[in-house]
This record gives sequence, C-alpha cells and structure tokens, in this order.
Amino acid sequence: MRRYRKIRTVGVKRVVFGFTLVEVMLSLALCVVIMGLLAAASQMYLMNIQVERDELTRSRAARAVLQVMAFDLRAAVQFKPVDESALDESIAAVEEAMAALGGGETQTAPEPEEQQVVEQPGLAGGPNSISFDISRLPRRDQFAPVVDGKTGRVVSIPSEILNIQYMVGTVQEDNPSSNRNQAESGPRIGLLRMEFDRAAKRFADQGGGPVSGFEMMAEEVKGLAFRYFDGAQWSQQWDSNEMRTLPVAIEIILQVDPRTAEVMQQQARTGDIDAAFAMQEYRTVVHLPVAESLAAMQAREELKNYVE
Repeated sequence: MRRYRKIRTVGVKRVVFGFTLVEVMLSLALCVVIMGLLAAASQMYLMNIQVERDELTRSRAARAVLQVMAFDLRAAVQFKPVDESALDESIAAVEEAMAALGGGETQTAPEPEEQQVVEQPGLAGGPNSISFDISRLPRRDQFAPVVDGKTGRVVSIPSEILNIQYMVGTVQEDNPSSNRNQAESGPRIGLLRMEFDRAAKRFADQGGGPVSGFEMMAEEVKGLAFRYFDGAQWSQQWDSNEMRTLPVAIEIILQVDPRTAEVMQQQARTGDIDAAFAMQEYRTVVHLPVAESLAAMQAREELKNYVE
C-alpha cells in the first residue's frame, strides 16, 4: 500500500505528513534486531530438542543393552554334584547282609578308573568382564544339523549349554565402501558380546581351532563394571567353582559416551579428541533365581553335619 505525502498550506507555512528517512532506517534496524533474536531463539530451541532426542536415544539403547544382559544372566546355570552318600550306604548295607547270609567272602568290585576332571559350567567374572554358561533351548531354525556336503556326516548340532562373555574392547572391521570421503577402516571400541557352544569353546581352548570372535553390541558404551552380591556383601570378583554357587545378584554399570558422531568428527578435525567430558552412567541390579547365598549353604551344611 503506497503512502502519499500530503502537503497542506496554512498561511505561509507548509505542513508535511509522512515518515522521514531516519525513522525508516530506525524501523528497519529494529526489525533486523527482532528477526535476529527470533532466529537465535529458534536455533536454541531446535538445539535443545536435538540434545533431548539424543539423550532419549542413548537411554533407550542403554536400557535395551541392560535388558539383554539381564536376560542372559537370569539363564545362568551352576553345576552341583549329586550327593550319593545315602546310595553308597545302602549298597554297603546290602553287601554286608548278603555276605552274612552267604557266609563267604564277597568279591570286591573293581575300582573305577580315574576320570578326567573337566571344568564345570558356572560363572567367572571380574570388575570389567564376565563369562558364564547358560541353559537355553535353541530356536526352531537352529535345530537343523549342519551336514558336510562331501562326506555326508553331521558336522555340528546346536547345544542348549552356551557360553556368553561380555567386555569392552576393540574390533577391527574393514570398510566395504569405496568412497574416499568416508573414513578408512580401523578399530572401533564398544561393548562386545560373544556367544558360542560351550563344547566348541572347550575344543578350541584345547587347540582344536579358533572360534568366532566378539561381536560389537553397542558402540556407544565405553565403560563396563560389575559387582557381585553373595547375600551379605558386595565383591569385585566371582568364581563359581570356588564359591560353589552363583552370586545372588549382579550389579551392572554402563558408561555411555554422550558425544554425537558429528561432535567426535569435529574434535578429530581440530585435534581435541581427548577433551574432557562426563560419561553418562546407567545402572541395574539383576537377581539370579537359581543362586544360593553363602549363608544358606553354610546353614545347610551345618544342619547336615548335625543330623549325621
């Protein structure tokens, strides 16, 4: 809408209605300032939304990782030998009765050959890594045996006893892309998980061949810590072969890097990749249903000795 200047003559003087150049310049400068403030406010609002979105993504990823680890730990198994003392006493009593009735010498049974002692299923963990055996039925698609095409023999059949390990480490992966703009292949650090057949692992440990390596589970996780509860106190290490039982509960602490990929790339370009920042921690406590506390074990053994 155009604005016309109206000139009205009053006597000798002329009165001009309209805006001067100074007023127009001031109004334009004020509009520029207001638009700049609105743009800055909008940018700050969008940055806050992105930060909250990244925080929500990290928390969901950490929660999912903790749920998987808790699901695995609840399936942990511990070998417990069968108490055959009562059966041995019954056999000895029957042999004595038969010897008394027969009146002759009884033939002593040959001593069984010494069997090789193997490592029993259980849990062994430290402050930053853990290894345990679980009992889990294979999926339906895993029941199909692997058959060698040349000989026709069965190579492997899935087992329900698996060994699982968790730790934070590095893996070397090759970049399949040929784009020169992308980063070259190199080690990546994060939460590693390994799952394999326990018999295959024992065979590999005895020199039978390599097993599959660790798989990257969460690259955002840069720290991992465990604590083990025996029913009375917490400890940093646990060995079920020595303790003769699983821990009652296990505390898991994940340390997640809050930096995004863009921030890490910017720090790498500026050479400030080791800048100080605070890790975000996520914690959970997993209860093992098949575990027995040390106090309960001692009480049961004392009661057994008292009865005997």
